[in-house]
Amino acid sequence: MARATTLARALEGAALTREEWRWMLVVAAALYAANALAHGVFHAKRNPMYLETGKGRLVVAMRVAYGAPAALAQAAWIAAWIAFWEAARKPMWKPRRRHHGDAGARRGRRRTPVVHDGHASVAMCGGGFRTWYHLGVYHGLYERFGAKALEKARWSGSSVGSIMAAIAACGVDPDVVWAHIPEIAALHRDSWMENLTTVGSKCRFLLDDVLPADAHERCTGRCFISVTSLLPLPHNVILTEYDTRDDLIDAVIASTYIPTWTFPGVCLHKGMVCVDGGVCNNLASLSPATLRVGLDPEDKTDWDATIIPSEPKPRYATFIPLDDAELWDMYECGKRDIASWLRSDEGRKFAAKLATDD
Repeated sequence: MARATTLARALEGAALTREEWRWMLVVAAALYAANALAHGVFHAKRNPMYLETGKGRLVVAMRVAYGAPAALAQAAWIAAWIAFWEAARKPMWKPRRRHHGDAGARRGRRRTPVVHDGHASVAMCGGGFRTWYHLGVYHGLYERFGAKALEKARWSGSSVGSIMAAIAACGVDPDVVWAHIPEIAALHRDSWMENLTTVGSKCRFLLDDVLPADAHERCTGRCFISVTSLLPLPHNVILTEYDTRDDLIDAVIASTYIPTWTFPGVCLHKGMVCVDGGVCNNLASLSPATLRVGLDPEDKTDWDATIIPSEPKPRYATFIPLDDAELWDMYECGKRDIASWLRSDEGRKFAAKLATDD
């Protein structure tokens, strides 16, 4: 009754005591947290039936305002730990150990080793709308070896690179994927404000449209997805096993999640609060011989990338897509670069593994 009276007084504009204000703030925070959790569990995990072309500016503003508290809290938590590990000279973004299982291991799931046993393997970094360079790399491999031979390969990805890793592990025709890219890019280039909080919806639509019905079976043990789990402190998790097709799509979205940019609130997956896998491991290499596909010159030094674009695109293109001609150049650049690499000694060894892997 006392709390109802407090609320009534607040609505009437009467002065509230400090304790009453504190109670109202606690209630508001609890309601917000419950709403964000419910959104992360239910609404954010729905695969759209059509490509969302944007929302009204008022709706976008409301979504940004709704997502801001959760985004700021997650950003502050990550920033604090980044500063701590930088001071300790053990940067959080550079994993210091190999991973040998996924987040479900302690709940009775089997542990799938992260490959380091000689299989042909490909790792793809994150890079937002520049990551379609990776699609060109995959296209070059697909043309050279064919879908059947690529079934022997293992794939890993972080952030948007995880989208390409899942697509490649399923042997999807790259032309089918490319057919979606110009339209999606145009929406975020020409109507960026209306599409500000809908990147997750676009990624879900793309994956739901192109992945086969048995995608989770094809990817289990062959597709390794890097995510960042925020609790109890930010750390890298490699997901390797997928119960259903939706479970696989959820894992990819967890790897690509940037608060509010992807969708507002929080991203929940397998009991974890997740953010972009690139925060802790942006190039999840599976073995010393992995073909590691980077995007920037420092990927060579920081991540020992095998190839990077011979014709790099500006960094702002990570979040603001280039025009169609530039996107096509990026795609073609990936095809040319992988063709050149396959003529190298490393490339010939990679091809030999595809010919001999069981």
